[in-house]
This record gives sequence, C-alpha cells and structure tokens, in this order.
Amino acid sequence: MYRMKKFSRLLVACFLALATFSHAQNLNIGTSRDEADKALPKTYNWKVLDDATVRRTWAQGDRVITADFDDQQGGCIFLSISYPKGIAKSAGQQTLSKLTNGEKLNWKKANSKTKPILGMKDAMHARTALGNLVAVETSSNKVTRISLYRGTPTSNRFDIPDYKPQRNSGLGVSASAGVGAYLVQDETRRKASGQAIAANTPAKPHASVPAADKPATSSTTPAEPRTEIQTEKVSSFVDDMTVIDWIIAGIGLLALLVLFILMFRKKPQPTTPIIVTELDSRHDDEDEDDDEDETDRRK
Repeated sequence: MYRMKKFSRLLVACFLALATFSHAQNLNIGTSRDEADKALPKTYNWKVLDDATVRRTWAQGDRVITADFDDQQGGCIFLSISYPKGIAKSAGQQTLSKLTNGEKLNWKKANSKTKPILGMKDAMHARTALGNLVAVETSSNKVTRISLYRGTPTSNRFDIPDYKPQRNSGLGVSASAGVGAYLVQDETRRKASGQAIAANTPAKPHASVPAADKPATSSTTPAEPRTEIQTEKVSSFVDDMTVIDWIIAGIGLLALLVLFILMFRKKPQPTTPIIVTELDSRHDDEDEDDDEDETDRRK
C-alpha cells in the first residue's frame, strides 16, 4: 500500500511537470519577443522595467512564469518559474532537465552573497555550457522556484523598479527614457494585436467538412447539392477519467488479484496417523505362541 501511494504521488508530480513545461517549452534564454508572440499564449501581463527591459508574466494557477526580454541583448535574459505551494523535487528536476536540454550540471550551494542576488533563501546554482546561470530554490523538501539567467546577474531582477515616463524638459529626454517610451508603445501594440488575432481566429474546422464548390458556368444544368454527413464523436468513460480515477482503478484491480489468489490457493491436506500399537501387540503374541510350540516339540 505504501508503494502504491508513493507511486501515485510520483505520477501526479510527473503530470505537474509536464503541464508546467507545456507552457514554457517555447520560452528559454535567448527567445525573442517575436518568437514568444507566435508560440506562447496571449494571456499575460506585461510592464516595462527601468533598465529598458520588458517583463511578461503568465499566471498558470499553481505556478507563475516570468520572463524579461532585452531586445539589445538578443531576447530573453531572465526566466523564472515560481511555485507558491511548491512541487515535488522529481517534478522540478524534469522541468529543469527540459529547460537545460538534459545537461549534467555541477551544483553549488548559494552563499550569503549570492542569495540576495538570486532573491532566494535556500538555493543551489550551477553554470550551463552556454554560460547561463541556473538557480533552484527549495523549501520544506519542495521546489519553489527555478530561475535561468543570461550570464551572471549582479542584482535581484525582482527589485528593478518599473519604468516611469519622464516629462520633456529643456535638456531633452535621456536615451533610456526614449527606449522605455518606445517599449511601452511597442508592447501595447503587440498585446492589442495578439488579442485581436485571438478574438478573430475562427474555430478549427472539422477535417471531413469539404470546401465550398464553385458554381458551374459551362453547364446550364445546376449541380445537385452535396449532402454532408455529420458525425458525432462517441465519448467514452475512459476519456473522462482523471489521474485519481486511474489510480483507484489500479488499486481495485490489485485487490481483486490478491483476493483471487487467496481463494484458489490449495489448502494443505491433514495427514492420517497410522496406529500400529494393536498390530505390534498381535505380532508379539504370535511370536510367543510359535516359541512355545517349538519347545513342546523338542520335549
């Protein structure tokens, strides 16, 4: 029973890892905003930071994905996946393996100087072959955050203030302020176009629906209308089963197997003891009679 419970926890952890990576599989260090616009969902919040970077945040229920984009450095420079309630270490290891392409890393424990830069209390960090820094935060034997940095960070990315527009004075506007204003306009346009595309995207047509026929111009006899056969998908109870349902079904099958073995197991047959006392006494009496007869004959 303990092994089955442990297996069920591992199975749930694997599903959580796959769900996390399904949203972040097209997002990594170096991903540009154009690539993110095409591959990632448009349900994100954004803001421009004071260092002329764009931050996008996807809230996915039990996890939050944060990515900072710097167009001048070639795309995403910071990626963080945080789990407010924590996940199993096995699930975190699977997500980390996907993000680093299964690379074996040399982990080191973060010291008192590195922890404030990473913004983590109990953390381990390592360097990838591309020179990117990877950090993992744990709490109560669970993974609470996975972060990837381009190069080596010098400060906590979550401490960078938001960009604030500056009024144009007689001295003009600084270069960083000009970049920030452009990023605000550009990101506003991207988000608006993404929402418009998502709203105007029609539902996926059924594969069996044929294209509309062009009207015949060379023939005077109109073609007979084509009748489409609509088929409904037959749903099965297996499609509605969740992970917990599969686990309960497996436990039930295991219990039936054990019961079947106990019912048809051969019972040991009791052995019947052989009573030889009476036979031995009779045999002794016959021997004594034979001895007496032999004695009488000699006399």
